[in-house]
Amino acid sequence: MKNILIGSVGSTKAVLEEMILSSFPLEMVFSLDEKYSENVSGYYPIHNIAEQNNISFTKFKKINEQSNIDIIKGIKPDYIFVIGLSQLISDEILNAASKGVIGFHPTPLPMFRGRAAMVWQMLLGIRETKCTMFFIDNGIDSGDIIAQEPYIIEDTDYAEDVAKKLLAALSRMTQNVLNQIINGNVNRTKQDESKATYLLVRRPEDGLVDWNETTEKIHQSDVGVRPTHLTKCG
Repeated sequence: MKNILIGSVGSTKAVLEEMILSSFPLEMVFSLDEKYSENVSGYYPIHNIAEQNNISFTKFKKINEQSNIDIIKGIKPDYIFVIGLSQLISDEILNAASKGVIGFHPTPLPMFRGRAAMVWQMLLGIRETKCTMFFIDNGIDSGDIIAQEPYIIEDTDYAEDVAKKLLAALSRMTQNVLNQIINGNVNRTKQDESKATYLLVRRPEDGLVDWNETTEKIHQSDVGVRPTHLTKCG
């Protein structure tokens, strides 16, 4: 079995560490080059971990560059894991994995598809939630679900607190998914499109605070709750 991991942040690191602990067969790690990480929140140089563990790695600027595609196609991977990458994956990469491309989202899909999903859950007052591993397709976080793992958001949590809980949940979920792959029995559950919701882009003005408002509204507005940022499919 041949597998590839692509990513650039702390969530990628968590998955890579679980792969190493599980002795999961990993043919290549694609790691965003430090030179292009300035605008990447939570960047982590996963190539350092790969090098320390004698795993082949390639640094990249744009994952869809032909040189990267050629390497991926040459490996002929069974699975490609794309974790913590803000770049869209081309059809050539999606089609290069014989058994599928696996992604990660910090919400209980099909709810809260889209960007800045961890933060928006905090803003919307979500307390009991789940993260998801799923097969990436051409839609927006719309592919078949493989596994979900619960975590709790307290109203006293800062974003850093929630991020730690999310990474712990991701690590547990990764163990589950790797075991499914190793045992040759990977779950595929189609998402219920009637329950799909979408989170829209977060802008700088969303962080403005009106100190004349009530404590509750200030607590929300300091991170920019706006109901228009949540839409429902159909």
